Amino acid sequence: MKLILFILAAFLTFSSYAQVTPLEQLNFGKIVISDNQSVSSITLLPSNTNTLTNKIYLLEKGHAAELLLEGYPARIQVNVSDFVSDQPLNNIFGGASLILNQLIYNATITTDTTGTALLRVGGQLSTSGDGNTYKDGIFDTTIEVTLNY
Repeated sequence: MKLILFILAAFLTFSSYAQVTPLEQLNFGKIVISDNQSVSSITLLPSNTNTLTNKIYLLEKGHAAELLLEGYPARIQVNVSDFVSDQPLNNIFGGASLILNQLIYNATITTDTTGTALLRVGGQLSTSGDGNTYKDGIFDTTIEVTLNY
């Protein structure tokens, strides 16, 4: 089963020159769920460190999303927020949905002297734990992240 989470971010800023460029999409990697009788999870930190619980196994490591912020004022704090809370991820081939429990990132980042910053976004993904099986495929969803300064 290959699991890739695509982040399509809508960014709200107060400057017409500020822009956000996705460098990497959030990708939990290639995982195997050997048993869905209890909830299993994978947590991917912005540092690309993984933690796995119960019956979920990592075959191929994924990576955190990377978003490049440019054109912001120098040395300002940018506040990051989202509304993700147990969002389902569906497979185009059907079967049980995975659940994106949360995104993980620094809630405040600071631009450098050129008005540039890099935002790394990880997340926590879990199974339903209801005994239903997962089909091989790509599970995805769309996420909105808000940036304010």
